[in-house]
Amino acid sequence: EDSTSDLGFESYDCIMDQGLIADLIARGDHQFDDTVGTAANNNKEELGRLLLEATKRIKEMGIYVASTPPLSGETKEYLTEVGQLLGLQWVFDMDGISDSNVSVNVARYSKYLKDELPPGWQSFRKLAKDGSK
Repeated sequence: EDSTSDLGFESYDCIMDQGLIADLIARGDHQFDDTVGTAANNNKEELGRLLLEATKRIKEMGIYVASTPPLSGETKEYLTEVGQLLGLQWVFDMDGISDSNVSVNVARYSKYLKDELPPGWQSFRKLAKDGSK
């Protein structure tokens, strides 16, 4: 029996995140500020891993919806860059449902949107350390 069949690979139209991304950002001193150092880099790496696992479970053209506190420009840039690697196209601060306290952010997944990701978790570690392009 294939154990991966129990994990729900490519079986969801939508994943609702009501705290995972927000928690990772909060543990990195509220935003991914490069001055925070290693802790922020580790949280960036964890965020990359979270989104990688999510893309394994979202159906083609499915969505990842994240409810977070308002995101900094740097955090949006990081999510956009990771999204390009994984096939997630982000729309931040959805009109009509985001405000000064809560931001609703949506990423659509398509395997046709992704850039080539070098093998291994080192890719997220390098991206976390190097920052945005």
